[in-house]
Amino acid sequence: VFAGFAVGADHGVFPVRNDPAHNQVVEAAIEDVPEDASLLTQNDLYPHIATRPHATYVGRPDMFDQYQAAHGPVTPTYVLLDRGLIARQNDWSRPVREAFGGRLGTEYGLYRCQDGVAVYKRGYDGAATGITREAAGQC
Repeated sequence: VFAGFAVGADHGVFPVRNDPAHNQVVEAAIEDVPEDASLLTQNDLYPHIATRPHATYVGRPDMFDQYQAAHGPVTPTYVLLDRGLIARQNDWSRPVREAFGGRLGTEYGLYRCQDGVAVYKRGYDGAATGITREAAGQC
């Protein structure tokens, strides 16, 4: 197992962003979501929210679609994305964006946004604000 991880790390498979300012934005976005709210994110951010009682992630959009076909739509209160973590040209937020499709921006309004980090809130219909600053930034 360790050898596989070491090879993956050596080839840039796992997302790494050694940018303290960006990491602070991600941490602040997570802290902004109430602890007991349902929160869905991408699989590389999931370890940061895993201890929350209503936290989940999308690993593969096709399996997520199958689950929703069998059990109905998944409707967390918040969706957290980070388009700033890219490894091997792989945008780790893409599976979530594909799984939610047009629901992001309609059913889920952009609530907070900065430095590629976006927090969507179900039913939100207002202007997005920043995460560590007042004004929203690039998402």
